[in-house]
Amino acid sequence: MALTDYDYLRITHALFSFTRAYEAFINSEQHIHESDLAIQDLAVLIILGQRSPITSRQLSAMMDVSPGMVSIYVQKLLEKGLLRKEQDHNDRRNWWLFLTEDGLQIYKTLTTSTVEFTRQVLSVLDEEEQTLFNRSLQKTVSRVAEIIPDVSGKERLF
Repeated sequence: MALTDYDYLRITHALFSFTRAYEAFINSEQHIHESDLAIQDLAVLIILGQRSPITSRQLSAMMDVSPGMVSIYVQKLLEKGLLRKEQDHNDRRNWWLFLTEDGLQIYKTLTTSTVEFTRQVLSVLDEEEQTLFNRSLQKTVSRVAEIIPDVSGKERLF
């Protein structure tokens, strides 16, 4: 049986609720909250935590934002001492981005706590349902990227 408009509205509401829940969760994390970082800043830390070192150009492509916006994010994180950059020895136009020890600590705290939070959220589902949810969510995210290319980076993190 096909979903009704009401069903789609309930799904939309659930997605908004997930978004609010994760934002509230991140804001409740003391170490992260004290660092006064926006969601975009945390996204940079997550990408660097998984892919470091990368260039600003690569980061821009992964986040699917303009190089100018990435420069703003990077500058803020440099000023907070969470990133460092090194000029490429072979191509002086490129700068490699790295997490500092403080940046790495926030990355570890963020990933550890969000994994545990997600585990708790999904605990109402059995193992098979969690697997199906994961597959469905990944498939849906890919579709969102097809419909609105700016929403999801060209190179997925996971």
